[in-house]
Amino acid sequence: MQILPKYERAHYALGMAALRTLDWQKAERAFLDALKVNEANGETWFDLGFVYLATGEMLRAKVAFETSLVLNTVDAATAHNNV
Repeated sequence: MQILPKYERAHYALGMAALRTLDWQKAERAFLDALKVNEANGETWFDLGFVYLATGEMLRAKVAFETSLVLNTVDAATAHNNV
């Protein structure tokens, strides 16, 4: 599948689809691609945190959740809990 490199929403949607199928590697890549377009998206950072939790990368998960909090994620309570 070809995605326009600057189309943040498509990368994010691909990441969410990969989360549902537990394809952590594909989800991480898609979220990182979305962040290349817009590194200030708190929701992308939040969901990337879950990828890192699932893969046992606790330090990376902590950084992702903390970043999502700085960027005002809509799910701040869960982000705080996961930090």
